[in-house]
Amino acid sequence: MRTLPDRFLKQVAPDKADAALSEAQRHLNERRWAEAETAFRQLLTAQPAHPGATLGLARALIAQGHGSEAERLLEEFPASPESVEAETLRPLARFVSEAENTGEEALAPIDAQYRQAARLVGRGQFGGAMDAILGVLRRDKRYRKDEPRRIMLALFKLIGDDDPLTREYRQELASVLY
Repeated sequence: MRTLPDRFLKQVAPDKADAALSEAQRHLNERRWAEAETAFRQLLTAQPAHPGATLGLARALIAQGHGSEAERLLEEFPASPESVEAETLRPLARFVSEAENTGEEALAPIDAQYRQAARLVGRGQFGGAMDAILGVLRRDKRYRKDEPRRIMLALFKLIGDDDPLTREYRQELASVLY
């Protein structure tokens, strides 16, 4: 049990893990995905069960096109306050993973557009990806049992609620769906 002075010190002088997590989050917010990945991996080396670091690593991996590893991390995600966000990101990780693990077989135009959106996510080209997903939704609002809508919501989480792209495309999504 922590004593009152220990709790006070924790509030006044955050420990190294808190500072490392803040730095890694800053990389995410600035879309410096590789730096974020490195920072989160270092934090997880020191604290393997840190849910915030695991979630941050998954976000960085998705944005770099490493959906398979992100999907594995999110499937094994521990129960924590971050679990809801992890569940939101799982379809996006799966989406990117499918694109990285499939070939160039002949696809119907709507399927090709959807796969291209996944590839764009993996390259960090979120605006182009969201345009492609909206194009799919304009053709078929129920495509893959509402998966594109869930992917869009996960993209909003990935890039952040305050990001201008999120605000712009959230309105576009609403106008396409309703």
